[in-house]
Formats: sequence, structure tokens, C-alpha cells
Amino acid sequence: MRFSDITSIRVILIITAVLIWVNVYALSYQTKSWSAPIIVKNLPAGLAVANGVTTVTAKISGRPYAITKLNDISFQFQLDLSGIATPGRYSRPIVPLAVPNNIRLINYQPTEVVVDLDVEVSKIVPVVLNTTGWVADGYSVKQAKVVPDRVTIYGAGALLDKITHASAEVTISHRRESFTVPISFQADNGGGQSLGAVRMSPAEGQANIEIGPGAASRNLGLKASFVNKLPGGFWVQEVKFEPAVVLVSGTQQALDQLAYLTTTPINLNGRTKNFTDQVAVDLPNGISLVGENLILTTVTIGSSQGTKQLTVVPQYANVTEGFSVTTTNPGSIQVILAGAPEMLKGLTRNDVILNLDLRGALSGANMIEINQGMFTTPTGVEVVSFAPIKVEVVLSRVR
Repeated sequence: MRFSDITSIRVILIITAVLIWVNVYALSYQTKSWSAPIIVKNLPAGLAVANGVTTVTAKISGRPYAITKLNDISFQFQLDLSGIATPGRYSRPIVPLAVPNNIRLINYQPTEVVVDLDVEVSKIVPVVLNTTGWVADGYSVKQAKVVPDRVTIYGAGALLDKITHASAEVTISHRRESFTVPISFQADNGGGQSLGAVRMSPAEGQANIEIGPGAASRNLGLKASFVNKLPGGFWVQEVKFEPAVVLVSGTQQALDQLAYLTTTPINLNGRTKNFTDQVAVDLPNGISLVGENLILTTVTIGSSQGTKQLTVVPQYANVTEGFSVTTTNPGSIQVILAGAPEMLKGLTRNDVILNLDLRGALSGANMIEINQGMFTTPTGVEVVSFAPIKVEVVLSRVR
């Protein structure tokens, strides 16, 4: 038998094995956990659901192909509120509403929910249009409009208080031309939407996206970058920039990833008084500044009416059960406190408590990082700084 014949036979055998495996996999049943929406039925007119039980976790079985076809329309559960006429708290069962024939429902949770019903109210909120993806290089979004730009949301007052706006989403990936597309509105931060807890009028609208050639531009705020530290008892109270906002240009993708821009480093070494400095904007790759890259920065240094240094011996919190502290290195912490002189005058180290949080620490040496939240001080006195910021705590088992 020639070598080419042997190779051909091997290829055929491999293909046959793969086909057998694919068929076995396709015909086999899988068991999975699946999240399905709860649909409210027979909600009384004038009432609204005030809490947000939105989904059921179901254990299902089916062939892989059937499971991949599941969605929030084909697989649903029902909460029937028929027979209720007044606001209040009610317990009602959850039952399957739509289960595909080729899917077996094994069990689900919850099987019953407590529902709070309240009087339905309404409010008008703006619509925020969110875009996903980025237009083609060399193009930018010139304008994005949503119609209508306001919607009326109906629901229980407790939920509507949490909703600040409605949102809609449109994809602009690789687009080069303006377009109009239908969109659906969703309530942000309201929760419980698939339970029927809130509804909107209208529920749909359209987005008008204007795209044209040219680099995109955007106004961004500034954040100060510092090097070195101020002396103990002093802190940066405020930073002002002139101009406060800068206009930058670049690709839409690069600009959308920026929340703000940082300055070149401002040196704080030895500073105890307010000062002014000239810095530049630290521009990321692909981003250009429109105009001169020169920022006048005014830094306000804060200091308390007085400061005092104390040596504090740490105490311990959240020590793991069955363990005790053997040693701490160093055994004390230097703390600088700030406050009114009359408050600091009689202050002793017994008035300042440092509780090292040992949650999760185990036998042997543990490096514990100290933070401001571990200190307890009298009212009107605050911890300005401390050293060191880490200590080694050795734990051993209690015998």
C-alpha cells in the first residue's frame, strides 16, 4: 500500500471519528442552571409592584442545540395577581408560563414570592442615548439625537424615586454614514422591569446619528498629578486649573475611553503655603490638544489650627478564632493629629485608639496595612498622618 493511500485512510478515519463525536454530543442531554424572567399577569389597574423580584433560577435539561435557542421570550415564568384589588403585601406562587417542548424543567426557585403592591404614580424623565462600538477611523459622531427625548414612567413611588432617566442603546461600529434606527427604552436604576414593576410611554423611539469625516473632539476636565509629599499636618485642600476644561481631538474610540486628563506632576516637597505653578496636560497616545498645552495651577494647602504627635500602641480587632497575637513589629505607631489647640493640649495616647484589623490573618507573620478607618479619636481631632503604614503581626494558635 502506498504512503498516500495510508494518509488518505487516516484522514477519513479522523473525519469519521469527529462526525461520530459531533452527533453523540448533539444527541446527548445536558443539565444546566438557567435564569428566566417573571411576567406579571392580571395586575390590577391603578396598582404597581413596589419590589423587584425579576427572575427565576431554573434547573433544566435538554439537548445542547435546544438550550442555545432559549431566550427571555421562549422561556418564562408567571406571577398571577388576579383577585387583588387594594394595595398591600401578598404572597403568590410562581408557575411556568412558557417552556419549549424540547426542554425539561427539573425544578426552579423561588416557587413563591411576596409582592408589595402600591398605588401607581408617574414621572417624566429624560432619555439618555448610549452608543456602543466606534465609528470607522477618520470619522466621528457629529450629533446623536433620540426621539422622543423624554418619556413617562409609571410604577410604584418607591421605585420611581430611584429612576433618574431612561436609556437607549445604539451600535455605531465601523459606521461611515449617518443613519436612523428604531430603539427601545429602558428604565435606569429602577429594577424589577421584567416583573412589570415599571412601564414607559412610549416604550420605543428612534435614534438619529449624524456621522461625518474628520477627527472627533471632546471637552475633558483635569486631574492633578503630584510627586513627593507635604510635611505632616498639611494637606492639599483644593486644586484649581486655568483653563478648567480643555478641548482635545482624536479617534472616537480613543476619546470614549477617557473620563478626564491628568497634568504633568506637581512637586509638593516642602510646601506649607498656597502656591501657583505652570504644568502641561499629560496627553495619551493618539490624543491631541486643541490650543496651547499650558495650564496655570493654583494649589491651596490646608493646615489645622494645631498639630500634635503621639506614639500609639495598637490594639487588635477581628482576630481569627483560636489564635492570639504573639508579637507586633514595630510595637508602636507615630501619629500626627490635628485639631484646635485647646483640644490637643490635654490629649494623650490613651485618647487615640488604633484597632489593627486582623480579619483573615493566620498563624505566622502577617503584614497588616494601616488605614485611617482603624483610628478612633476624640470629636474635633483627626489623624493627619502616621508611620509606618504597615506592621508585622505574628499570630500563634491558642493551646
